[in-house]
Amino acid sequence: MTSFEKFRQQLAAGEVRDLAQVTIPEKAKSKQGHRSGIVTRAIAVAIDISVTIVVMLINYGLLWLFLLLIAPIHLFEMPEASWFFFAGFVLLWAYWTAAWALSGRTLGNHLMGLQVVDYKGKRLSWPLSALRSIFSMVFPIGLLWVVFSPTNRSIQDTILRTSVVHNWSVTLNDPFVRE
Repeated sequence: MTSFEKFRQQLAAGEVRDLAQVTIPEKAKSKQGHRSGIVTRAIAVAIDISVTIVVMLINYGLLWLFLLLIAPIHLFEMPEASWFFFAGFVLLWAYWTAAWALSGRTLGNHLMGLQVVDYKGKRLSWPLSALRSIFSMVFPIGLLWVVFSPTNRSIQDTILRTSVVHNWSVTLNDPFVRE
């Protein structure tokens, strides 16, 4: 680890092209690029589902406030639970699809140091990302195959030829990182 001032000097001099040089703990460097196990993947999924639930609750609260401003006399009735489930399903699918196609990481993946890649080690295409996210949602028990798989791959990963790898590195060439 380096000081921020030293990092800024190295960055200005062009000596740093990969933020992993200064941000990855030494113990984590040995895991970099290896397929992740069930625990880190399950925690990442739990974080993603929690984010989806929080977004759903915020949207519901904002809708309630909006309807209260429009018609304060009428009581706002809670929609059926099936609508919440369907909306949450669509939101999670869109979130996973976009995140995996754009950066290979969701918030949960990022916090756990994971990245979803295709068989070449590249980011997933939009169609593959959409297919993987729907497959992961419809068949979540497939994640348990990671425990039995010698290559730490879920059933979704095996069928779609994808992998979830440890990757804490963020390169400066990444379109989401400003120089």
